[in-house]
Amino acid sequence: MKKVCRNLPFVTPVAGVKQSAKVHGPLVHPSRKKIGDEFNTLNVGGVIIERLYEVKYLGTYLDDQLNWKPHINYLSQKQTKILCAFKLIKNLLPKQYRYQLYHAYHYSQICYGIETYGIVTKSNLNKIQSLQNKIIKVVFNKDWLTPTNDLHRELKILKVEDVHKLFTLRLIYQHQTQIASYL
Repeated sequence: MKKVCRNLPFVTPVAGVKQSAKVHGPLVHPSRKKIGDEFNTLNVGGVIIERLYEVKYLGTYLDDQLNWKPHINYLSQKQTKILCAFKLIKNLLPKQYRYQLYHAYHYSQICYGIETYGIVTKSNLNKIQSLQNKIIKVVFNKDWLTPTNDLHRELKILKVEDVHKLFTLRLIYQHQTQIASYL
């Protein structure tokens, strides 16, 4: 039982196992009532399993409500740091290297796991979209008042919502072709 519990991302046995994720605050149930302490631990075969509210698993932050807010906040913080770094070096690189820089440091982070976290509310996805717009304007020396639709069209860069659609469709296509190959 202990071996099974160690491999689960949301639970860790309390006795003898170091907790690998931080527990953030008390759980608030969707009905806005706090869940009592009796739901924070689970006893399975004499092993006490503590409830985790948020955990980083394979580079993606998961929370117990699956609303992806911790991951969106993590991406926003990381992209803000990248934006500051891009401001410092934007005039030092030719255009071809700017595309590489954008794809290496921004686009790759947006793409990682977007099939799952891309289903968040529009307001949460807009946080990442506004950062993407700022990064594009900084990297490519565009005016802050440039319309973002024109900017994405001119530079041939997908918006975050379009990246989500593309990767989701690609995942579905791969799944369907694998099923067809078994038939």
